[in-house]
Amino acid sequence: MASKTEDYTTPVIHRGSLYDKVTGLASDAKFNIVATSAAGTVRNVSIDLSQMGSIPRTLGNVVSFVNNKLSAAGASSRIETVDQTPKTTNTVIAGQVRTLKYTGPKQYALKVDVRANERIAFEAVNANPSFYAVGTTASGARLIKLEDTGGAAGQAQLLDRPAATADPIGALIGAGWIGAGEPYVSAPAGATEQRTNVLMSSGSNTFETNIRDAGEAVLKLDLPDGRSLTVTTAWRSDDLEAWRTRSGESEDRAMLDDLAERLTQLLHEQGVAAGVDVWDDNGNLGFSVYTGDGVSASSLSIGGKFTTLETVETPGMVGGLRDGVFARRFETGLIVPEDGVFKDSQTFTFTGGASAQSITIDGGENGITAAQLETQLNTKLRQKGISAAAYLVDAGGGAFTLRIDALHDMVDVSAVLNKDVYDGDITAPGSWASGGLPNATTGQPFGDSIRSYSASGLAALDEHRRAGHPSRCRDGQR
Repeated sequence: MASKTEDYTTPVIHRGSLYDKVTGLASDAKFNIVATSAAGTVRNVSIDLSQMGSIPRTLGNVVSFVNNKLSAAGASSRIETVDQTPKTTNTVIAGQVRTLKYTGPKQYALKVDVRANERIAFEAVNANPSFYAVGTTASGARLIKLEDTGGAAGQAQLLDRPAATADPIGALIGAGWIGAGEPYVSAPAGATEQRTNVLMSSGSNTFETNIRDAGEAVLKLDLPDGRSLTVTTAWRSDDLEAWRTRSGESEDRAMLDDLAERLTQLLHEQGVAAGVDVWDDNGNLGFSVYTGDGVSASSLSIGGKFTTLETVETPGMVGGLRDGVFARRFETGLIVPEDGVFKDSQTFTFTGGASAQSITIDGGENGITAAQLETQLNTKLRQKGISAAAYLVDAGGGAFTLRIDALHDMVDVSAVLNKDVYDGDITAPGSWASGGLPNATTGQPFGDSIRSYSASGLAALDEHRRAGHPSRCRDGQR
């Protein structure tokens, strides 16, 4: 028989572990829960997160805090977390929809578990008349709150942009990762450079017109954990905008330097290893977007018109890896190409934590050798910004093994070679890895420590180990 429930489950409100802080949740948030029993007893439960003190506002901690308040007030109902992480995700590869294993963060919703026929209501503290607008996308939702302005007419407020600062986010990168002139410094050795087309020159073009008119620049970057970040800055028309001009700069160079510094400072404030500089080729000017490990620029628009972004060859590149540094290795079974060549389309699929990318190499009617296929594949990996390197290893007897070395975000590799399907299996870490990090030296990717953690008071773990519970940590340390 059909059953009716008064429980309520929200959409996904948190992505990450139960022990991760809830994004956007104020540490001193306040609200009331009104629990009315079947007999009509009303219990007003005041929730004030500031009472949690120094306890982190993780999803698990907040739910426990709320439930303790409900229990202390004598209410029967409780709040629960519900794991709604999908098992699979769909992605489009070469025009076809493929279902892949979901490898992203956990996704949680909240459930109001109504017990003993209670009625549960949530109320705001010191509520004001407000208008709420909610927009949802595939990646989440956004809530906009508009409060009553007391009948006053809305007035636009124009603010001057903040002055440049040498210390936007702290001492670690206070001087800037990279930028156009003082107070910034040159990009670190080995940083990836992506150049735009010519934006300003002795002649005129659409981009120069857009910069001299009122407009905005929008730079989008892809981060190594699968997220995307967009920064944007706007300016007024040429007769109103006070472009900063340094001594010895031409008008065109001053405008681009100023715009590059604005974008760079926005990136610094987000803590992203990236920055924008200006390249100059005999009076032809454009932007260079420099990025660190795993970060890449996917688009840049000036006044609504998109620039090209061409990756400049970086010394020490092996495929899409810098200095050959990698953290994961995938290998397929034996591949025996007919007549020793690869004919027609050869397709490779690389699946990261958030998306999959496909590369197709055309071997033609006559086919190409394993060495030629390897060279072309590594070129494509470098052009697409995929942090991986490919090798077709001679296994003898006309057979080969496809080996893919990649960074942490690579979770799966497959290929269709001469119409046969090959899946790459991840191999056990070798001498090229140290714990969960590549075995890299100073100056190479991941070769310098960024954060270190130490733990003390592990006597309880030691007691479990002596009691017969195995414990194992990196490098044999407890």
